[in-house]
Amino acid sequence: MANEPFFLKTVRKDYLFFMAIFLLWLVLLAINMSVTPGVNLSTFVLMSCTVAALLIGYVFGLMIGLVTSLAFVFIYGSYLIYSVLVSGNITELKIQYAVWLFVVPLASYLSGQMSFYINNVVWQLEKQSELMEFITIDEQTKFLNRKAFFLKLEEEVSRSRRFIQPLTLIVIVLVNETEMRTVYGQRGMSDIIKEMARIIEEQTRIIDLKGCLDSETTAIILPGTPLEGAALVLEKLNHALDRISVIINGKKKIIKLRFKLGKAEVRIGEDDIFALFDRALEETKYDLG
Repeated sequence: MANEPFFLKTVRKDYLFFMAIFLLWLVLLAINMSVTPGVNLSTFVLMSCTVAALLIGYVFGLMIGLVTSLAFVFIYGSYLIYSVLVSGNITELKIQYAVWLFVVPLASYLSGQMSFYINNVVWQLEKQSELMEFITIDEQTKFLNRKAFFLKLEEEVSRSRRFIQPLTLIVIVLVNETEMRTVYGQRGMSDIIKEMARIIEEQTRIIDLKGCLDSETTAIILPGTPLEGAALVLEKLNHALDRISVIINGKKKIIKLRFKLGKAEVRIGEDDIFALFDRALEETKYDLG
């Protein structure tokens, strides 16, 4: 969030939530013990040490957590030996005294392992996010994805102006995409989109740049092509995409596509590529299909 304090931006949120949960539990325990008569204060201290071991193991990692818990074991173990052998405060070494020697290291180990696992998940998500920045191809169609397409459009428009060459953008909007997805399912729709992409690739030139902008919209950049030439491409696409043959669930189906086509040519002095795209998209509204 833009208005978050610097501290919250630099500290992982799960650390804060983890600490808040255990500190809340410790506060509730303290309140409960304060109103309960005859409660042993040493139990609260040992509980606090366990919570500290949990927090240190989670926030600072397994090794530091274990070192801290071993320090606790040494101090608490020394206290038990002193109380039994020297001072005589403890006349009988009961199991509830010794159990803390194992509980605290175990708590530290478990929280450290959980921290390691979450750190690994966060690292993988961050790497995946970084990799997504470099992905430019739509997996289904093998066309450029939305981000890569508009970057290419900006390059091609700039080149068109520099060399004073025409450039036309074509937009194809699949009108009945939602209906077909309901009928044929996700997998069937994927097969339909792949076949559409194959036909579009077949009906256009190698130098034409195709982009899959979303599940309903495909766009094509036609370098060196004026509106008249783009009209011929639209006519070919209109005929080729009217009915397509797709194998869905092992059965061949002839599917009637409902789509709208639009085109727009780069204008002199028009610097905004999105204005060019909007003009092509606007024209699809007047295509009777």
